[in-house]
Amino acid sequence: MEQTVKEFYEEFYSDLLKAKAGGSFAKDEDYFTSLIFEYLAEVGEVNEPIIYSFRDNGIQMNGFEFSDDYSELRIFVSIFNNTDQIISISKTDIATAQSRAFNILRKALTNKIDSFSRVTDLHDLSANIFRHKAELKDVYITALTNGIVKDIDLVSQKLGDVNVSFNVWDTDRLFKCFTSGQAREPIVVNFMDFLGRPLPALRGGESDRTNVFVTIIPGKMLAQLYREYHDKLLERNVRAYLQRKSGVNKGILETIQSDPDMFLAYNNGITVTAAKVNLVEGSDQYSAEVQIKSIEDFQIVNGGQTTVSMFTALVDNTFEVDFPHIFIQMKLAVVESESDMDEIVPNISRFSNSQNKIQMADFASNDPYHRAMETISRNTWSPAKNGHKPVQWFFERARGQYASALNANPTPSKRKEFKEYHPLITKTDLSKVLISWEMDPKTVSLGAQKCFAKFMDNLGSGEKIIPNDQYFKNCISKTILFRKLEKIVLAQRFGGYKANIVAYTYYLLMLLTGRRIDLNYIWENQDITPALSRELTEMCKVVREYIVVTPNGGNISEFAKTKNCQEGIRSLKYTLSKEFVSELRESEAKDIMETQPNSTVALTPKEEEIVNRASKISADEWQTMGVWAKSGEKLNLYKRSFIFSMYSIKKRQKRPTVKQAALAYKIHQEAIDEGFRM
Repeated sequence: MEQTVKEFYEEFYSDLLKAKAGGSFAKDEDYFTSLIFEYLAEVGEVNEPIIYSFRDNGIQMNGFEFSDDYSELRIFVSIFNNTDQIISISKTDIATAQSRAFNILRKALTNKIDSFSRVTDLHDLSANIFRHKAELKDVYITALTNGIVKDIDLVSQKLGDVNVSFNVWDTDRLFKCFTSGQAREPIVVNFMDFLGRPLPALRGGESDRTNVFVTIIPGKMLAQLYREYHDKLLERNVRAYLQRKSGVNKGILETIQSDPDMFLAYNNGITVTAAKVNLVEGSDQYSAEVQIKSIEDFQIVNGGQTTVSMFTALVDNTFEVDFPHIFIQMKLAVVESESDMDEIVPNISRFSNSQNKIQMADFASNDPYHRAMETISRNTWSPAKNGHKPVQWFFERARGQYASALNANPTPSKRKEFKEYHPLITKTDLSKVLISWEMDPKTVSLGAQKCFAKFMDNLGSGEKIIPNDQYFKNCISKTILFRKLEKIVLAQRFGGYKANIVAYTYYLLMLLTGRRIDLNYIWENQDITPALSRELTEMCKVVREYIVVTPNGGNISEFAKTKNCQEGIRSLKYTLSKEFVSELRESEAKDIMETQPNSTVALTPKEEEIVNRASKISADEWQTMGVWAKSGEKLNLYKRSFIFSMYSIKKRQKRPTVKQAALAYKIHQEAIDEGFRM
């Protein structure tokens, strides 16, 4: 039996009550905003939004999110009614809330922010908007509500050179998105809206699994589509997903400007996948010529650079473009089965790009690493301890797997039980956690997508990892630690910059402990120790104080992305409690390379030299060096902890990894420079 919108809201409201029971926000509206941000992150609508609740005469906002290049800003306003029943929200309520957010934007763009107290974050945000006024192209004001809104016409506006669009996420929209089995909202392209007519196309090959069409679309329409949907158009295009920063192609832009009428001849075009096409009524289903009214679940799987370059030409005022003469070839593959999508789309993308040097690891969902993690997750349960039932973490290799598995349960109670005993971890969740464990808070502060790109790059260029059971359990333990820290930071009522505070608190913990956290304890108990919880509570306060105060009025989120911020956290004077230190492991938890030596590729001669050089240093020398460093405090705590780890590796007659060996030799040389002698 399919889930109803009423049942969906009951689960949503139950999640809200759980969040309130374990959190410390001052207002119910903030709990709602936080929860709906989690839902929107799952469908790709937000990345790392900042919760900031402010309401005064004629102005309101509950959260915001800037793009990395400041070309895009999202402002969120919440309309929350604390009831377990779905109620109707009027168009007037939506318009009023969005106009309050619009007033903030208008004042910020015209630098009329004196009415905002200089001690509030709203003043800092508004000043930041004005500071980046030249870069800002698009603003999206989104109303968030736990009610249901009837159809409403939302008309875009212009504030100077800035396009302002309005959007609504209500319970009905969330329900339709999450019960579609796709964990994202499908994009529907209606050619009657864009062109005022159907799109002519030729029917190509047809099989049991796909239907193929070939057509030509106006270049301006492609640019407008990207302006409206941005990277959601490219979610199935893994290459674009990983390499967005290099999305604009100078050669394509040159053709757009200098030879617009030759663009169709020079450019390879785009490849699009869809779940369904709607043809003009009366079209002969066997005719080679068809008229397409609309395309459902429109995804560009090849041609990301063409798309982004076309968009750049549209919005960049320095370009003079003759758009009426620019046309683009489009190949459309209709794949109705979601399971076929997971298999066919990566192949379409791969073969379409066969002329380019693309690493196979780019096709993330089908990468052996992610397939192995998926397989292990479906067969691994946590221990049943302290009266708690075991849980089975659900690693989502491809978007929509979790939603499909959840909706396979016929009743609300069964779905609730599934969510309780099958917590979700996505590829982007895991990448953020593992980049945090590798002590790279700058990348973590850039957001989930940049973390995933960095992780995939590491996966493709470093030592090959084929996960085993222990590796998977360690990943889950690191994830539990990260999520517990998120809850601890949330409970402090800091008000904003949670993601940055979490990233740097995790970093400081790794730095001070040498990553000697007892991951086995966390896995077996599915929780961190009380001592670690208390330590993180105190540590995050110190981190927050540094991050918020140090920029001296500058942008805090931008400061968190800098080397200066990381170096500042590294130099903080913080002493771990004796209670917590007593439960640390003697050395860092075993690396996957030690537990699964067959999972590595053969070392290059240079790598072999690095390992051999470090391996010549004896266990006795590492032990003596550790005593010397500790007694004179010659090296920082992390380096002293690493020295002990190397002593342990040598004592167990293990070979260090290339990464360990390189760091070991560097620390050994630093110790000698500081006066250490064996």
